[in-house]
Order: sequence, then C-alpha cells, then structure tokens
Amino acid sequence: MEDRNGLVDFDDIDPFVLGLTNPAEYTARFGVSAEAAGDLGLDGQFDFDDIGALVDLLGEVTQSGVARSVPEPSGGTL
Repeated sequence: MEDRNGLVDFDDIDPFVLGLTNPAEYTARFGVSAEAAGDLGLDGQFDFDDIGALVDLLGEVTQSGVARSVPEPSGGTL
C-alpha cells in the first residue's frame, strides 16, 4: 500500500496524505505514482473519496490487530 510494504497499517497514513497533497513527491519517494498506489476506491482516481476506504482498512487493523495485505498496483490501478 502506501508505504510500499504490502500491508495496510497505521504507517500508511503519512504517505497517504503526502500522495494527496504532493503527488510528485510521493512518486519521487516511493517510485510509483500516488494515483496508482492510493486509489483504494478502485474508481481510477486518487482523491479525497479514497480516505473512507483507508479508514475502513485501518478499522479492520484496529479490530483484528493484524495488518491487511493488499495487492501491488498493476496497470496503474490497484
């Protein structure tokens, strides 16, 4: 996901915000476009609508205590 370790956890919040606020810096830092990494709503756009999906995934981590694995983006989307 956002910090490129393949898991959704609380370490993904800061990179997610970076991707929303400064996509070029995100791409430079992580080597993948913010658009490709952050489109959690799977609608082809990385925008504030994806915040709810991140919150849902983080809620699963809070409830289970286990970070959730997510697929790496392919073809520009997750």
